[in-house]
Formats: sequence, C-alpha cells, structure tokens
Amino acid sequence: MQSLLLDGFLNQISPKELLKIETEASYNDLSLISDDSLNTATSNVKFSQGFKFDSQPHKNSISCLDLETMNSQFLLSGSTDSSLKLWNIRLLQENKQTDDYQWQRFYHFKRQHLQSVTNLVSVPRKTIHDFGISHLQWWPFDPGMFVTGSYDNSVKVFDTENFEQVFSFDLKNKVYNFDINATGQHVLVGVASESPMVKLLDLRTTSDSHILMGHKSTVLSVKWSPTDSNIIATGDILGKINLWDIRRSKSCVCELDQYNTTGNPNPSSSAVETVKAHQGAVNGIQFNELGSKLVSCGLDEKIRSWDLTQPGGVNELLNFGPLIRNKSHQYKKFILSPSTETDLQFLLFPNDNGELLVYRLANGKLVKRLTKGNKVNLKLNSIVYTGFSSATYITGDSKGNLDVWGPESEYEIHQNDGEAERSEDRNVLDDINDELIARKKMKTNPF
Repeated sequence: MQSLLLDGFLNQISPKELLKIETEASYNDLSLISDDSLNTATSNVKFSQGFKFDSQPHKNSISCLDLETMNSQFLLSGSTDSSLKLWNIRLLQENKQTDDYQWQRFYHFKRQHLQSVTNLVSVPRKTIHDFGISHLQWWPFDPGMFVTGSYDNSVKVFDTENFEQVFSFDLKNKVYNFDINATGQHVLVGVASESPMVKLLDLRTTSDSHILMGHKSTVLSVKWSPTDSNIIATGDILGKINLWDIRRSKSCVCELDQYNTTGNPNPSSSAVETVKAHQGAVNGIQFNELGSKLVSCGLDEKIRSWDLTQPGGVNELLNFGPLIRNKSHQYKKFILSPSTETDLQFLLFPNDNGELLVYRLANGKLVKRLTKGNKVNLKLNSIVYTGFSSATYITGDSKGNLDVWGPESEYEIHQNDGEAERSEDRNVLDDINDELIARKKMKTNPF
C-alpha cells in the first residue's frame, strides 16, 4: 500500500493506473449485495445501501437483460411470460474530501457506484409479444430505440420515448438470439432462429438484406465482430461455430474446430460434418473488444477460448474447470469485463444452478464462486455490467429476481488521518517523507 502511495507522489503511477489496481482488486471481493438476508453483513457497503429491486420484478423467469452503454442508466428486462420492464438506475459518484493537491490528483478518476433504482415502465404479458421474450438489445448509439426478439417468430423495433412499436419483422421461426452491429458501418441485425438460415435484417430498409446458409440445424447464438463490420459469428444446436464474411458469395469463411490447437487446420477435415467447436449445442458466444478472440459456451458444459489471429481459429485449450452448469436450449448471456478497466480481464458466467462464476480470461482460473445463500437452484439466465469501473453486475434468474453483485467492501488507497499505524506513532506520509529524503542523500553520496 505504501509503495503505491510513494509511486503516486513520485509521479511514477497515474491516477488512472491507480484506479485500475483498485478495480482489479475488487473482483476478488465480489459478493451478492442486494439480498435482504445480507443487509447486516453489507451494512458497510456504501454503494449497496438504498439500491434494491422489487422483491420479484417479474412473475416468471427473466430471460434477458440489457443496459444501455451511453450512460449505463436505463436497464431493460424481458421475461418468458412476454412481460417487459424499463428501469432507471441511478449512479452515485464517489467523492474524496482532501485538501492535499496530490490526493486530488489521485481521485481525479472517480468510480461510480449504484445508488438507487426506479421502475419507469412495466409492459404486461401478451402486450408486445404473444410468447416469451428471448432477447432484447438497446440501439448501440442511442437509448432512444431498442429491439426485442421472441418465440412468437418476431423481431420488433421500439421507440423508447413513447414505448411504441416502430416496426415488426416476421421471421417465420422462433427467435433465440439476435445482435445489432455496433461498428456504425451499417444497421444490420443478425438473427439466430429455429431455422438453419441466419437472416440479416436491415433496419434502414426494413428488409432481409442477406441470408447466410451453411448451418444444418437450429442456430442459438449470433454475434458481430466489434471491430470488423463484415464479420459475424454464429453457433448452432449441433455444436458448430461458423465465422462469416458477409461481403463474400460463399460467406462462411471458417468453421471452428475444437481439435485445431496449432493454427494448421487439416484442409481435408474442414469439410467433414464432424468438425465441431463443442460436443453440445453452442448457446453463447462473445468477442473480446479487439475482435481477436472469441469465447463460446455450450451444452457440453464447456467454455472455450479461440484465438482468431491464427488460421482457422485456434482452440487455446483453457480449462475453466468442472463447475459450469449449462443445459438449456436458449441463449446464454455471459460477459467479459472491460479490458480497459483492469490489467487482467475477467469472464463472468451465470450458472444454471444459481451461481455466478468469475474466471480470469487469460488462463481460465476460477477467481470467485458466488452463491445466493439459501436461494439455491435459481438458474441465472442473463447478466449486465453497470460500468464506470464499479465492478458491479446485475443478473436475472428463473424466479423473476434481479440481483446485484459487487465488491463486498471498498478497496481504496486511503489518505492517512494521522492515526498511529505503527508503535512509533508515525503515519504513512512521515514514512514517505523519510524515504524521499533518503533517496536524495543516496544521489549526493553514493557511499
């Protein structure tokens, strides 16, 4: 701790770097912070006080969540009974009171914590969809619009201000997942449905602009590359993951093979139908921010990390352990922590048994195994990150509950208040001052 303070005073570490250290340490201290049974235990958690969802936000299972990323303020939650709710999440900026200029520098980059939540809109079941909502997503560039997909075969576009439907696409098949391209190069929505054909919907012309043909069965998951507007990944019920370039006539450019671990895929085996990424249905895929890595999960209860910088996409052979529970034929939204907020990136997986598993993405090591106390076997279906280096996440479960997970206690670089920390009754600043003087003497007198 004192070495960090000293580095700060010597301008060897920036306030932003200090914030990264604090945020990364918070992932080792995550816990459930929104449960009534934990009120006593978490009374010292400043940012959890007053922040609590309704006792049961939805009457049935919450199937999907999405938090707009412009301000991280508006949360959408969709249910299997076709109900939908809009929440306003208020953030409290952490303020540090200090007269010391150096400490003002440290806290120039402030964390924001969850403070309160308000239900703005509640849409009853059977109002916007006839069957359950399978997926929903904010328009990436403006929270004034959002899109929903449902088992009633439709994808619908809504105006947030009036909460009115703008357009509806009829897919003729159950919609399991969709993804809106967030690069800004086009406004295509990739749709994974009961059909083996992946449809690309153009929101500008309200038409099916492309159809990607290559899967042999139901497609459960779809994701656009965050850096290349022409690359999209899809996963199907047979365990296949296809990478597509929508500019090409033969759009499928790669089928990920779990046995390709060298970057030299066998050309003769690439056309064989036994090439699979998972031994079970692929119901979740995520790119990292650079688009160089793809992470997938399947009903074989495995998580796999793929290096896309090598030919054919290489299985990195990371072992995420035996704790994964994933047996549902529906889209599974897991999440990667922002790589800009910590030196180590984390993967958070909402488990079918109600646990939230936190892994290091680099090596698959389990960091935290979080539970809901006596609320066992409440399957977690979706997860969102609240942003702003808060290390705080919201999940939705099969009982209709929304839960908040965050640091159990604040990990901070505290300014010493003069209280004795050693038997010599000296404080941190005294020690730093002594070390600075010693370093100056060393420069003038090397002996």
